[in-house]
This record gives sequence, C-alpha cells and structure tokens, in this order.
Amino acid sequence: MFPRCGVLSRNEMVASFVSGTVQRFAQKYREAGEKMPQAIAVGTHPAWELCGCYSHPHEGWWEAELYEAITGEVGEVTRCKTVDLVVPADASVVIEGYVDLSRTAQDGPSPGPTMLFSPYASQQPVFEVTAITTRSDHRIWRNHLMTPFTDHQEMPRLFYEATIYDRLRAMGLEVHDVVFSQGGGALSIFIQVSPKFEGQVTDALLSVLGSSWLNCKMVVAVDPDIDIHDYRDVHYAMAVRVDPAKDVIVIPNARGFPYDPTAQPLIGALPNTADTRFPSVVGKWGIDATMPPPYRSERANYERAWPKHWGEVDIADYLG
Repeated sequence: MFPRCGVLSRNEMVASFVSGTVQRFAQKYREAGEKMPQAIAVGTHPAWELCGCYSHPHEGWWEAELYEAITGEVGEVTRCKTVDLVVPADASVVIEGYVDLSRTAQDGPSPGPTMLFSPYASQQPVFEVTAITTRSDHRIWRNHLMTPFTDHQEMPRLFYEATIYDRLRAMGLEVHDVVFSQGGGALSIFIQVSPKFEGQVTDALLSVLGSSWLNCKMVVAVDPDIDIHDYRDVHYAMAVRVDPAKDVIVIPNARGFPYDPTAQPLIGALPNTADTRFPSVVGKWGIDATMPPPYRSERANYERAWPKHWGEVDIADYLG
C-alpha cells in the first residue's frame, strides 16, 4: 500500500493505513499485543508501486508476483536491517521500523483524491523508525500528490479498470474500454460498450455501482463511437443520447466514500466513525448514454453527421 506518514519527531511518524489488507494485519498484531514491522520503500521501479496498489482479492498468490507479470523479469528483493521484512532491492531509500498500535497521534487534516480536507483529523498509530538506508550510487526522491490527476490515484485505478472490464465481459456484454474519469475525483467511471439489446446496459451499470471499488458513485455507459478519454465526447453523449426520465438509475443508501462530502457517516457503526467518516452511505447513479440497440429503427436518429472527408483531409496538402 501507500502509507501516509506525518513526521512527529526525529524518529517517529504517524502512519495512516488505507488498505484493508494492512488493516487486517494490524488487527492481528493489536490482538497479540505486539508492534507491527513496517518498511517504506521510496524511489523504486514503477512496477513495484503497481504491486503495492493492488488490493483486489487474490487467493493463492502474492501481490509482489505482479512485478514479474508486468516487467517480464524476476523482481529482486533484499532484507531490511532491523525488521524481518524484504523490500525491493532497487529502492533509493528504505525507512523501516515498528508500528506501535497502542500509541496514536493526530493524522490530518490532509487532502484526499476529491481535493477536499476530508476526513478530518483522526488518531492513527505511531510508526517508530529504527533505520533509514539509502543507495550510494543514485537516489530517486519520489513525490506523490493527492489529487484526481496524479499517479497516486491513476495507478490503483488501472487494476480496478481491468477487474470491471472482465466482470462486464463475463456478463456477455461486448466491452471496449473502462476508465476512471480524472475529473471525477475518484468517484466516477466511464464504460464503453456495444449492447445488443435492452437491459444489458442497465445490468452493467448496476454491476459497476455495486463493485468492490467503494469510491464508485457515478457510472456513464457510452457507445464505441464516443471517446471516453475526451470529456467533450462524453458530454455530447450525455446531452443527446440520454432521456433522464428513463436512462438514469438512482440507487439510494449505498456504500459511500469517506472523502465524499455528500456521504453520510454511520455514527456508532465503528468507534471512530465520527472522525474517519467510515463507514458512510450515499446515493449512487448510473447513466445510460448509449444509442438504441442495432435492431431499433430509431437508432439512425442518433448517428452523428460528420462533414465529408472528416478525418481524411491533411492541411499540409494545401500548404505551399
């Protein structure tokens, strides 16, 4: 995972865990009354970072095995100096130590993927640093920015895009692309599909809205002639191919994202819900911005009219 760590003193940081896997690890150490070892690798090959982003269920294999799948090479690791953990051998900096789950400090307020200071300040475990090692030949000082447009958000979405893509294909739907909209603050997804008959898009929207990606609040389905990486194209489809009275699905009381200010925290569900806003509930919506299926005669009314030779003319041919 990517732990957010705020410096408290020369040898201490406050650590914030966002991965469910790490939360489960922490709970086991908490129940055992032991400190949890932790190592933070900075400046590694991007494939290692992608491995750290993966949080989908994966029984029978380790996230680190993704490195070889991505690069085609065996990932080299090395042991830490003071904790019994391994880290990527190419890391520029490794910060290692123990998380004291019995001690807490204030974490936040910090900006999230929605570019809002939410959740607010909360109490998180203290990370006691026991060693810092660095490479002598070169160092990469890695920087992460918490915005919808930077790689901290882009990388974990790659896996969820692939997971959603496979799930939709398993429904018998022809899927061309799935993408998290950058401007959506980690809350919206566009799917590019070719439905053969009515009902397929409705099921697809419901499947994505109920996916394991907690953030997903809005899903827009479009045809393959719409470029889902171009806001103008998606906006066009929503403007001329959507009848809000029948093409918009609204789901109330669904799981909400803590960084969504419209979500309502379920106070009392967990001891720290008031601080963390987890768990929360919110309404979700799906938008069918596709044309009528091919066998409907009215589909012709939705075909775009382009100027003759659109995309074929090269201005260079007319310049002297």
